[in-house]
Amino acid sequence: MIFIQLTRLPLALLTTASAATGWVLAHGGFGVGIAVPVAGVFLLACGATALNQVQERAADSLMDRTRHRPIPSGRISPAAAGILSALLLMAGLAILGWGGGLLPAAYGAFSIVWYNGVYTPLKRHTAFASVPGGLVGAVPPAIGWIMGGGTPLDASLLILMAFFFFWQVPHFWVLSMMYKRDYRAAGYPVLADCFAPPVLRRLTLLWAAAASGVCVLMPLYGLLRHLGLYLIVLALSALLLVALASLLRNGAADGLRLRRAFGAVNLFAIGVMLVLLTEGGLARA
Repeated sequence: MIFIQLTRLPLALLTTASAATGWVLAHGGFGVGIAVPVAGVFLLACGATALNQVQERAADSLMDRTRHRPIPSGRISPAAAGILSALLLMAGLAILGWGGGLLPAAYGAFSIVWYNGVYTPLKRHTAFASVPGGLVGAVPPAIGWIMGGGTPLDASLLILMAFFFFWQVPHFWVLSMMYKRDYRAAGYPVLADCFAPPVLRRLTLLWAAAASGVCVLMPLYGLLRHLGLYLIVLALSALLLVALASLLRNGAADGLRLRRAFGAVNLFAIGVMLVLLTEGGLARA
């Protein structure tokens, strides 16, 4: 249980799924080789999240949402969590370097530096940290793509990375709206103090529309060749925008509607990944 909470396992698995998506699309199907990027990215995601909790342990102790995490609750010491994080990060980088060479390992190292060295401290200074922080979400699919045989400057990869970048912003912004009181209590700047509720609602919808717009472009870059799958992605995009517009109406949604909006954003990403994995699997059918 401590490991699951310290590494925020559901988030690590979502990150790993994006790497698997990149691999399958570049490789043109499933294969045993997918195990290497999946293992490497999973360990990196777990290690980076554990390190994040070491970094933010003081703030976590001040928030109702996080005060029961392993470090604030005293179930594991910061030193022990730091050692576990270091072991996970080193193992992840080693696997990526062994299985894919210097470039995937470099991408992995960049994601650690950006997430733990840039995004995490930046949250203390600006409510907009999630925008540059979105780069972290764009790296795992790139690692999978390169290890699957794709090239780093392929336009298809750039579109794939753009999807995960744009999706992450409404993911974090809805989360910020859900827990704005907690964030204020811990001294974090919050978006609700920067924008009036209707403006924040429109901006969140705009970021979601950008992620949906990237989905519309996917067939032009070879990511979606099957009409039926493309129509599913279009339907998912439309459902996301309708759901967010409804749940965030009037810009002052209550806790239940915000949780549903957060779920809608995440289900959208999972749905798109499943469609892309199906597309990649059908490439060799």
